[in-house]
Amino acid sequence: MHSLPGLQSQLVNLLTPHLDTIKKQEITPVKVVGSLCALYLCNHLIVKFTRRRDEKIGAGHRIKVDADGTVHNWFGNVKWKPAKIGAPTSLEELRQLVVEAKRNNLTVRAIGSLHSWSASAAIPGGVMLRLEGLNRVLFCDKEAKLIKAEAGIRLDKLYEALDLHQLALDVLPNTDKLTLGGILANAAHGTNIRVGTICSLVTELELLLADGSMLILRADAAPGSVERERFEAAVCSVGHVGVVYAVTLRCVPAYNVVVHEKMIRLDPSMDYIETLLATHESLNLFVSPPQGICLAKVQHRIDRRISSAVRRDWLVDFIVECWVYSYKPGPKKFFKALVGRFAHFATTFSPAVHALIADSIKVLTWQDGEIMVKSFKDRAFLNCEYSVPLHNINQACRMINEQYKVFKAKGYNRHTGWVLRPTGGDPHGFLSPTKGDTPRVYIDMPYQQMDDIEFEFFRVIEAELVKLGGRVSWARRNNLPFSEATRNYEELERFKAVVRELDPTNVFTNPMRMSMLGF
Repeated sequence: MHSLPGLQSQLVNLLTPHLDTIKKQEITPVKVVGSLCALYLCNHLIVKFTRRRDEKIGAGHRIKVDADGTVHNWFGNVKWKPAKIGAPTSLEELRQLVVEAKRNNLTVRAIGSLHSWSASAAIPGGVMLRLEGLNRVLFCDKEAKLIKAEAGIRLDKLYEALDLHQLALDVLPNTDKLTLGGILANAAHGTNIRVGTICSLVTELELLLADGSMLILRADAAPGSVERERFEAAVCSVGHVGVVYAVTLRCVPAYNVVVHEKMIRLDPSMDYIETLLATHESLNLFVSPPQGICLAKVQHRIDRRISSAVRRDWLVDFIVECWVYSYKPGPKKFFKALVGRFAHFATTFSPAVHALIADSIKVLTWQDGEIMVKSFKDRAFLNCEYSVPLHNINQACRMINEQYKVFKAKGYNRHTGWVLRPTGGDPHGFLSPTKGDTPRVYIDMPYQQMDDIEFEFFRVIEAELVKLGGRVSWARRNNLPFSEATRNYEELERFKAVVRELDPTNVFTNPMRMSMLGF
């Protein structure tokens, strides 16, 4: 961990000399007031006119089930009608539900918070298991730095338990409203180039099979053994292998983070991005070519005894929300166009506001440093995400920027950019998007209008990312056939072999698994 003396000057000099920061003298009262007014009006219009009823669930909020039994995922782009919904509160109840489903020739799928844009949780005609009743911490060992909890526990509750024991996690998703089982199934990641996804923290998990038997799988099983192959398949299984009941995670001593956010000018060549990401432990970049700017957020860990944490800045959160996700798909073309124009106006001026407000250094708790803006919790959005090798990130960014220009000529005016979040290689997980020894970078791109030309844009982008070694993120919307999207998952066949062994009667299949694995 870093000490506070000298750290502020290090953070202030984070950006290399050829990256011009937004100058303070560019700010005028007219720009600031105009920006805030435009952002507020844009945000209000988006919420009032363009958010569909099935988008109002929010990350980790109540799961929406219609009167006829139709279930919606977080954004509402995936819907299904299960034959039965079970909500076990004990291991025995969970076992009975799974065994009964097999006996009745029904498929089974355990769900988390449904904060997934893919169809990974969909189980039409089967048994959907809501695990929020399985939310207990089973043990927490401060000396061994381990915590074991049931899969249905929500992350904010898990973090509270860790904090009581002065422990923390090395990997944090950017929202704390997800469940432990959900983030494990999809290999959720944070922003830290020296560690992998949540899969890298798992030391043991308990996997319930269709016949009611329980497997205890450990990360330290001998490489190549049956036990190790099963662990590698179960640690990021997308729900295809069985039901994860409990997970044991490796922890670290609790810490605070010094967070520096700054707006910088974007060099069109983007030749410096790999260097920036590689030379900082935790650097998040929001790249926005339409405005020629980039928001950099860097985190450095410090000992809690050095400095106490402060609350997040709600005004900065609001501005970032409006800037990043201001252009939203609407029910009518008129409102699409109206909101789009306001979004364009707002983001034209927002750099001035960011230079005034977001050029800041603050100390946050380990739970808050990675969290995306708090106001996102009630705002559903849709995105696409691929991880690419770090050494290909400059080329990937240039490719995306070129496609911006190509599709602009076709009439597609994109107002938002993309987020870059580097992670280390994962030691575990056949299906982990970061499995391997080399660092990778997640490229996260939000949708803005969801029409035919945008889907074509994403198909082109995704195909090119695959050529650059990209791996699809399982929880995100994917526009490519799985045969193409999984091309860079070298251990897919080993995963299939374990699925065939542990689920021979295909109790844990669903439409996504059928498309992905063929059974």
